[in-house]
Amino acid sequence: MFEQLIAEPHFVEAHRRSVPATPLEAYEALQRITLAQMPIARKLFAIRGLISPGGLVSDPERPLLAQMAQQGFAVLVDEPDREFAIGAIGQPW
Repeated sequence: MFEQLIAEPHFVEAHRRSVPATPLEAYEALQRITLAQMPIARKLFAIRGLISPGGLVSDPERPLLAQMAQQGFAVLVDEPDREFAIGAIGQPW
């Protein structure tokens, strides 16, 4: 996947985790997840100031990906049974 996004990246970090779900179930869950369902991530977003009326997330009850899309993140790869990647250009802090 990385090669199709950036031909020669200076740094690559990848994480994997097995989950008891089919790829399609995991993809659908990703589309629905909210920060209200992820207490640790919600605290981290709050520390960075990303949860606020002017921040990345204004409503912890709305799907996170939908809010990120409204803030300028773009879907880079969308293959529901294989991989999904989003990205944005900018200074995040």
